[in-house]
Amino acid sequence: MAPHIPEVAAAGVCHSDTTILSNALIDDRCYTLGHENVGWAVQLGSKVKDIELQQLYAVHARIGCAIYACKGPVVRGLGMGLDGGYAEYIVVDADLLTRVPEGLAPEHAALAGCSTLTVYNALHHVANIDVSKKDDTPKKVLIYGVGGLGHQAVQLAVHYDAEVYACDYKPEARRLAQRWGAVQAFNLSELSEVVRDNTIVFDVAIDFVTNRQSFELCQSAVRRTGEDYDSEPGLIVLVGFNADSLMISSAEMIINRAHIKSALYGHKNDVKQALDLLSKKIIQPEVETTSLDQVNQTLDALRASEVKGRKVITFEPPTLDLETEVKPVGERIMEATDTFA
Repeated sequence: MAPHIPEVAAAGVCHSDTTILSNALIDDRCYTLGHENVGWAVQLGSKVKDIELQQLYAVHARIGCAIYACKGPVVRGLGMGLDGGYAEYIVVDADLLTRVPEGLAPEHAALAGCSTLTVYNALHHVANIDVSKKDDTPKKVLIYGVGGLGHQAVQLAVHYDAEVYACDYKPEARRLAQRWGAVQAFNLSELSEVVRDNTIVFDVAIDFVTNRQSFELCQSAVRRTGEDYDSEPGLIVLVGFNADSLMISSAEMIINRAHIKSALYGHKNDVKQALDLLSKKIIQPEVETTSLDQVNQTLDALRASEVKGRKVITFEPPTLDLETEVKPVGERIMEATDTFA
């Protein structure tokens, strides 16, 4: 593969980074975090083609936000095993790049590398809720967890003409979901009552939290009762990453006719679709920018569930003289790595 060096323009701070730092992912390697990146091309390898210097590109990191191996790391990708975007420069393979549409801000474009990409994959490919793809009635969709990914999922599900509901324990998150078109946004007690009484039977529950509590509620949300065997089974899509062991009763899953799938990141071709959704403002993410020297405080805020929407580290546009050979880049990568090791 042909190497390419982008100067980082923006790097999203993902909740999975806090999981890695908590050692839920057993990993003794030392590397710089940051897998949701967009950058300006400043140096190209000798075999790189179709990449323009000083243009802005989104980076497909190839792996998802949430990969866990109980016997040790089995992944090797940007920001997860390899040095990522919490630095001034990164080295990537040119075939991971997708050009950013004109006018799309770097702090929004960065999300196409992970969060928007994951949302698109979960709703479009895995849950298949886009009614325009077939002659279908709108699905009742529950978005569980209205955080960095969940608030984007509400918008995309509404765009797909789904009947969208949301659940989050934070009042501000529930207000955000309703602002973006959710019919109703429940707290946990309200959702527990709804699923207990079968007031609403959801077709799809997309779990952006995925702990024991959320999984149990999502199972109840999609369960079918009675003898209506002609209707579609309920579907749970697991997106959130958590080290919890989830309890499943095979008898209940079979009787309640619930299917379980998971969504991890997306194909490189889907990065273009994610950029398109952002560029056309079909998804308008709630983004708050921060600086690289504040990354530790940002990660602490994520741990404490104090972040609304998505936090993104931003950098100044490139000022390099492209007539000059960029020899110090590697040294600057090492300097940034040492700072945040």
